[in-house]
Amino acid sequence: MEKEISVYPVLTDGELTIQNNSTEVLHFELYNALGEKIMNRTLSGKSNRVDLYTYANNIYFYKITSGNNKVKTGKIIKQ
Repeated sequence: MEKEISVYPVLTDGELTIQNNSTEVLHFELYNALGEKIMNRTLSGKSNRVDLYTYANNIYFYKITSGNNKVKTGKIIKQ
């Protein structure tokens, strides 16, 4: 899944890009530093933009699950 899915930039001021190089639909979840789920989206395109402008500057964690239950996780810093 590392080669199929790219999430950038890790340090952002409000927009996150998720590049999907597979043919699968992805499920994206975003969590705050307390572990509370604050966003839940289905991503079907090759390049998806996620708007974080309304969220406070903080550290966030994401989880991306593909249709065959592969999981990618990571951290995003919004400044």
